[in-house]
Amino acid sequence: MSGRDSKYPKRLGTLLGQTGLGRVSRHARTLQSLEERLWPVLAPLVDGDWRLARLDQEKLVLVVESPAFASAVRYRQRQILSEIRRVTGSKPRRLQVKIAPTRARPRPVPRRRLSPEAAAHIEEAARGADSPALREALLRLAGRSRSGEE
Repeated sequence: MSGRDSKYPKRLGTLLGQTGLGRVSRHARTLQSLEERLWPVLAPLVDGDWRLARLDQEKLVLVVESPAFASAVRYRQRQILSEIRRVTGSKPRRLQVKIAPTRARPRPVPRRRLSPEAAAHIEEAARGADSPALREALLRLAGRSRSGEE
């Protein structure tokens, strides 16, 4: 039966545990767990959003979203390292802050304004419209030029 077992598919978890990917996955889960333990402690000390990237005897690496937050973290470096030691028992010698901006927000598309001349033409078309619904819609559109509506 042992010769026959090799023909059957192995569980994905077993395969991942035997590769470097398994080690990376375990390390990521460990960092996630540590971050959850540290969040209540570091949230008052670290402004903005942050992520734990590394924690060992050598260093603590935090990733923040802006240079301003990085500066605030560096300023509170002693407090942060002290809290890390108290909560985890780990004694990193130094703190490193990396900046990883969040995704850029799309810029709003500027809307073109309706010129007074175009508004006058639309009002003229509205006066000649047979449909009351079309007339109202055209007058609303022409009114955007005067009121500055977008």
